[in-house]
Amino acid sequence: MFLAYLKVNATIIFFIIATNQKGRKKQIMTMKRKVAILGATGAVGQRYIQLLQGHPWFQIEVLAASERSAGKKYGDACNWVMESNLPKEIAEMPVANA
Repeated sequence: MFLAYLKVNATIIFFIIATNQKGRKKQIMTMKRKVAILGATGAVGQRYIQLLQGHPWFQIEVLAASERSAGKKYGDACNWVMESNLPKEIAEMPVANA
């Protein structure tokens, strides 16, 4: 088992490689990169949430917006305009001051 990485644009993605009994390599775990979304309550921020929610390489860690929204739960601070439903785990996240 060993740690490997792949550089995609300016992002480095880490993952662990293991070998099976025949010595063939297989990827067993990807380390997700933590991301923050600035302007998260706006339409563009909401689209980023849609794109990154459940992504295999990224984990949404911080949602940031203006001081009007800071300190509130995202679901209370945001007027969700996307066609999909607001994910419950995102709705419960606190909004940080950008």
